Amino acid sequence: AAGRCGIAVRELDIALRINDTLIFDSGNRVDYDTLALSASMKLNREVHIQLDFSHGDARARYWTSDLTQEYVRLNSEFTT
Repeated sequence: AAGRCGIAVRELDIALRINDTLIFDSGNRVDYDTLALSASMKLNREVHIQLDFSHGDARARYWTSDLTQEYVRLNSEFTT
């Protein structure tokens, strides 16, 4: 979705963290402990996703939730 935000975005200018764990930086996947990250996401009510752009000093914060009844119903129909 970051690529459809209306500004020119290059992967080289992006860093992505989930619950303070760096998973993507400057166009590359970063090695991280997938089991520890998964556990942190399961154990915490909030999952923090931080997408950093190296385009100046502008900042924004956005809160969201996908745990509506409809979302849970749709996802409960999937099997892995």
